[in-house]
Amino acid sequence: MTVKQIKSEAKERFTVSRYKAMPAYCALFFVIINIAVVTALLCALTVTLPVYVSAILWWYGCLLVLLVLALCGPFSYSVADFYLRAYKDKNGDASLGFEGFGKYNFVRTALTFLLRFVFTFLLICLLIFPGIIFAIKTSMSYQLMRANPKMNVFSAFKASSKIMKGHGLLYFKLIMSFFGMFLLCVVSLGAGFIFI
Repeated sequence: MTVKQIKSEAKERFTVSRYKAMPAYCALFFVIINIAVVTALLCALTVTLPVYVSAILWWYGCLLVLLVLALCGPFSYSVADFYLRAYKDKNGDASLGFEGFGKYNFVRTALTFLLRFVFTFLLICLLIFPGIIFAIKTSMSYQLMRANPKMNVFSAFKASSKIMKGHGLLYFKLIMSFFGMFLLCVVSLGAGFIFI
């Protein structure tokens, strides 16, 4: 399949289901944007406040960032679950549940996101291309964890690497085809991500 075929099939299949996910997307972006704004304000205030108050605010900002990082994994798992169910259901009856926030899934998915984030960041700092390759190889982790609930994080990484072998360039082209839209979504403070 080409990138154009993949995008047209996705647009056809997810038109109805996408609007059912909008409230959850809006809530998530609202929380993330508010945490980012509060963190930026806290960092700006640390310059003018006494040392002990600025230290407390700095640690509070770090705690907010860690909270966002911990919540991104379960939400990514929930989104993967929603889109897999929506893909199988041609009537568009799938709704966005929060399966990633369940007791067992929360730890697995949060750990998956944190490990992917840390490894990708470290590899990008080392050299840019290894980080991109790692991110592409492990991109199917949430889908695999959803398909196999007993799968642990490193097993999901290995299985994702096997699946993505030979398909990395196509996946990279697909992601890069959305680059302009991603920029527009960032400018609109995340509101446009609903339509990607």
